[in-house]
Amino acid sequence: LSNTNSIHWEAIRNYPIFKHFSRHFLSFQLGLHKPDPALYRELIQKLNAKPQEILYLDDLRENVLEARSQGIESEIVRENLAQIKYALQKYRIYL
Repeated sequence: LSNTNSIHWEAIRNYPIFKHFSRHFLSFQLGLHKPDPALYRELIQKLNAKPQEILYLDDLRENVLEARSQGIESEIVRENLAQIKYALQKYRIYL
């Protein structure tokens, strides 16, 4: 789930991290931006999942708080690999 535009997405879409994800939810495609509550509801619907089955990591507190308000498991992580690994392990996700 990214607040990005098409130009930025084209520049980063081949980064190795993205190979771990089968789907990408991009604000410019959805017409919604974080932290709009409708974006998180759209994510839940598109994933056909219960909110508590989704793990959402973001570096902005307001985005994480809104995701949590929608029932999504959420953690604040900065651009620090150790924090990301810790958050994933906390939810028993291993890459």
